[in-house]
Amino acid sequence: MTIVDINIPPSSLQGVDAYRGVTAKFCLLDWKLQQQEPQKVPMFNDLMRQSKMCDSTMITVDLWDIAKQARAYDDQLTASNEILAVPPTGVVFHESRCGSTLTANALAGFSPDHSRVYSESSVQLHALMACDKNPCNPTLHRHLIQDVFYLSGRTVRKERPQYVFYKISSIGSLFVDKFTEAFPNVPWMYLYRDTVEVMQSHLAPASVGGIVRSRDRPVCLRQQAQPIQPAPTVQIAQSKQRDPASLSREEYCATHLVRICTWIFICMETECGLDGFLS
Repeated sequence: MTIVDINIPPSSLQGVDAYRGVTAKFCLLDWKLQQQEPQKVPMFNDLMRQSKMCDSTMITVDLWDIAKQARAYDDQLTASNEILAVPPTGVVFHESRCGSTLTANALAGFSPDHSRVYSESSVQLHALMACDKNPCNPTLHRHLIQDVFYLSGRTVRKERPQYVFYKISSIGSLFVDKFTEAFPNVPWMYLYRDTVEVMQSHLAPASVGGIVRSRDRPVCLRQQAQPIQPAPTVQIAQSKQRDPASLSREEYCATHLVRICTWIFICMETECGLDGFLS
C-alpha cells in the first residue's frame, strides 16, 4: 500500500506534542508500470490512474497514528529484514519546463528493480506547504514531513528498492528550506533553464483538435487567483504596489518564475545551506 493523498486541517499543526486530525489515503499501486516503462507513467497521477487496484483498495487513516504504528512495527522486524523503509535518496526541485520529467524518468530507469520515483506527488508537496497559510508549530511540521517521507519509502515487496527519489512540483521549490530542515543530509538538486524559454513553453498556444488556442491554465498562472505568500526575502509584484491578480499573463508568469529562482538561490547560499545541494 502506498500513501497517495493527505488532508491537513488548518489547526492540525498548532499543538505541542503531536499533530492531530491529519488523514492519509493509501492504495495499492502497480509500481511495475514504472519499472517497465517509466515514460508511460511520468507523473505520480499517471501511476495512480493506471494502477487498476488503486480505487478498490483505497483506505483513509490517521497519519500520526499510522506513522507511529508503522515505525514500531518496523523496529520489531529490523533483525529479520522483512520491511525496508528507504530514506529519501535524493530530491529534484525545479523551475518547471526544464527537463525535470526526463530527469525523473532517468532516475526510475537506471536500476528499475531497485529504484522508485515519486514524480510530483501531491502528498510530499502538501506536507512541505502545510504551514504556508496557517500558523503552526515548526517541530510538528518537521515531524509531519518526516512521517510522510518515511511512509513513502516503506515497502514489503521482494524486489525492494534501494533508492527512492522524489521530484517535487515546481511550486515546492519555495519550500525547499522546510525539506532541508527535516532532512539536512539528503542530497537535492535544482533544475532550471533560461526563464524566457520557460515562459515561452508555458504560454505557447496549444493545438486542440487541430485548433490553435491559448492555454487556459498554464502552470505559471495557477496561483494568480490565490497566490502563495512569497518567500520572506523575495518581493516582486508587491514592490510594484500592484495586486498580483491585476498583472497580465506575461507579467505574472515572469513574477512567478523569478520568485522561484530567486528564492532557491538565496536559500542555497544562506537559510537552507549548501550541505545537501548537488552542484
